[in-house]
Amino acid sequence: MTSSLRRYRVAGWAAGLAAGILLLGVTLFAPGLDGTVARLFGSAPAPSYDWISRLMAQCEEEAVTRPETLNFLIVPLSPTRKYGPPWPERKLAEAGGTLLFGSQDALEGLRNGAFAISSRPVVLHTRDASNNTTHRWNSVSGVSRLSATDIRSDGPFEVRFQTSPGDPAPGWSTITAQGRGTCHWAFALVGE
Repeated sequence: MTSSLRRYRVAGWAAGLAAGILLLGVTLFAPGLDGTVARLFGSAPAPSYDWISRLMAQCEEEAVTRPETLNFLIVPLSPTRKYGPPWPERKLAEAGGTLLFGSQDALEGLRNGAFAISSRPVVLHTRDASNNTTHRWNSVSGVSRLSATDIRSDGPFEVRFQTSPGDPAPGWSTITAQGRGTCHWAFALVGE
């Protein structure tokens, strides 16, 4: 092999390595560009979370037909590397270490990649503000619907989330879920 051929091979290898490092850097450190880079290489489009909107509507429709039930649709969220300002400021409320988001903000965050659906088990706790009765719901993972017929009050209900057995789940939400016969959506940033 001649020295000029060897130089061309080394130069080609170095250029390919530099391009790969540049592409990796853009993907990791320029969040707004990673989707553009991904589309250039034909990867799958961003996931649609329309199924959550359909679950919300379905939960509400079913709850109306069962006015004696207290219903929650729990959507546990975890932050991604794209999470940061302005998301903490967009929260509706905080309950202990859990941030609660409105449905539109949470869905936007999921679509933009700031949030992911958390698979971490969480336990919903509710407190009836009218009589201070508390209710511990079953542990759930991922998007889940919870219903109870043994709660006879229409609230209002404060919520909090427990993310581990040792988590005291301090603090109740400042926003409340009002009444039975409707579906209360809880988009909770529970970490990961």
